[in-house]
Amino acid sequence: MKQCYFCNQSIPMDAKKCPMCGMDVTEEQSTTSEIENQTYNINFNPVSRKEEKRFNFLKSFSTFSQYLHYLTRKVTHPQETDFSLSGSSLYGYLTILLSALLAAGTATRVAATWDQTYQTLASISILPVVSFSFNAIEWFMKLSLFFFVYAYLYGFISFIFQKNQSEEEYSFAFWLTHFGGMNALSLFVLGGCFILSLIAPLALGIPALIFIFLYLMSYTLSFALSLGGTNINKRYYQGIIASSIHFLLLLAFGYLLVKI
Repeated sequence: MKQCYFCNQSIPMDAKKCPMCGMDVTEEQSTTSEIENQTYNINFNPVSRKEEKRFNFLKSFSTFSQYLHYLTRKVTHPQETDFSLSGSSLYGYLTILLSALLAAGTATRVAATWDQTYQTLASISILPVVSFSFNAIEWFMKLSLFFFVYAYLYGFISFIFQKNQSEEEYSFAFWLTHFGGMNALSLFVLGGCFILSLIAPLALGIPALIFIFLYLMSYTLSFALSLGGTNINKRYYQGIIASSIHFLLLLAFGYLLVKI
């Protein structure tokens, strides 16, 4: 005989339900056995909450390795739509955010160097003095938001068009992971441009800005390729409509950033 956990009555050992109170005792039995195993197992090492919250370097390195593997695979297979190989659903947000930060950092570094050089030349009367206040932090924050919204809107609009004509069901987060992965190469290119802008922002300023333009164009191309569909004429008009919507929304957002 054993004792019911709910009504404290004696019940048969093989009972799955208590005949007295009618409660299910199978879950109580498994919980009790787990507690007994932890109590009498000499190899059981309890982990405190402080140790659980402690920074785990190996776990963080494993997460970074998985994300790097996702990026390298997307570089070689940008059009792959197998979402089971995409990893975390947050990879798309992370890729777009990192690209926006790198592009904004590169543009801000180049603009700050040009502004400093211009002010130096103007101080020795080679160039006319221009009353222009350049705030690097403000530039960086606004450009980061602009670049992020630029790519995010493309992913969102393409998801709406893709969802209406595709029979496959998937969430927006996984679609954005696929869409951001299509531009994994631009992320590596922007990383290189950012390093070069730190080394020689004046000499390499023009090439860095050109690569930022190519980064923007890569998302436009990915958007055009992600519309899908077999009807070429339909895809053509969908691209025009979606691009117009994207342009108007981006224009309004850019206007708000300038006015703020």
